[in-house]
Amino acid sequence: MADFTASLPPELDNVPSAEGPLPSPSDLVGRPYALPIDILGERHGPLFYADFSGVRKLYACSRALVEELCDENRFAKNPMRPLERVRQLAGDGLFTAYHGEPNWQTAHDVLMPGFSYAGLRNYHGAMLDIGTQLIQRGVRYVRDRIAADADEVWELLGDPTKHTHVYVCGDGAQMAPAMRQAFIDIYRARAGSDESQARDWLIELVESDRYVEDVWAG
Repeated sequence: MADFTASLPPELDNVPSAEGPLPSPSDLVGRPYALPIDILGERHGPLFYADFSGVRKLYACSRALVEELCDENRFAKNPMRPLERVRQLAGDGLFTAYHGEPNWQTAHDVLMPGFSYAGLRNYHGAMLDIGTQLIQRGVRYVRDRIAADADEVWELLGDPTKHTHVYVCGDGAQMAPAMRQAFIDIYRARAGSDESQARDWLIELVESDRYVEDVWAG
């Protein structure tokens, strides 16, 4: 595996910043297909910074901008610093490879058939069965599983000497905020703290790369 250096987040002039948490559910009333990140795009424009995840990131929220950024003739794939730690464990795969590394294309070729229309139809039944089992057990989302295993989670995360790391990959608009809240709730219950102290604890995990998010649409 080649030796590369992760990119720093871009710093652009005259780009607005959306500071603080995501818009509340009340902002989405009457808009069943809208996400909180859509509201930020309407307020601040198609390109803006936001820090609701605890880390300041740049968001592109228009089709034109996304298509431009996906132009492989002008832009190259380059993971950010949080994925460097994942790369040490997983190697140069789909998310962790740098531009020009052959394993990215290999991973892409392996996974693409599974995401085709025929591939999705083939495992739809299995996914439906797994979802049904989770609902019957009272576990509907990942955050519910985290809450159900709160004692084990706190045993791992509450002791800094264990150097436990959390990696969250998925929907950034709904799943990722719910996951952050699940960990915040665990800290509040176990440490006897308030919401602000719990959020500071989570921010410390993020800044020390012990809580890493690889998310989309949010």
